[in-house]
Amino acid sequence: MMSRSLCTIIFIFVMALVFTMNSANSQERPQVDPTRPPPAFLASERGDAERDATRVPRLRLQSIRYVEGTASAMINQEIYRVGDRLGAWQVIDISPSQVELQRDEELLTLTVFVQGQLTISKDPS
Repeated sequence: MMSRSLCTIIFIFVMALVFTMNSANSQERPQVDPTRPPPAFLASERGDAERDATRVPRLRLQSIRYVEGTASAMINQEIYRVGDRLGAWQVIDISPSQVELQRDEELLTLTVFVQGQLTISKDPS
């Protein structure tokens, strides 16, 4: 039977050999994040002006307010009125439940309520 110290030395030698082989392999291959999307899905570093111009912005309609016949809408923590611009989009209409934006020939409708959730009832008294 081998002595305990000889087994320890062999174990250390084998571990050093395995570590050295793994280090050599890791230097040959670059480290890659397995959760990173493929390069085709990543935006270019310099930006693509044409793609940015056609992209719909992330807009959140938070409230609509009517004061003395004029309507205003809070979108992304900012107040807008008919005629105001949000980047390339222009506010063209504000109604009690939605705001319409236009960019060239495109229309974008933001709603306060998810369709079908608004219920209006009469007071029974």
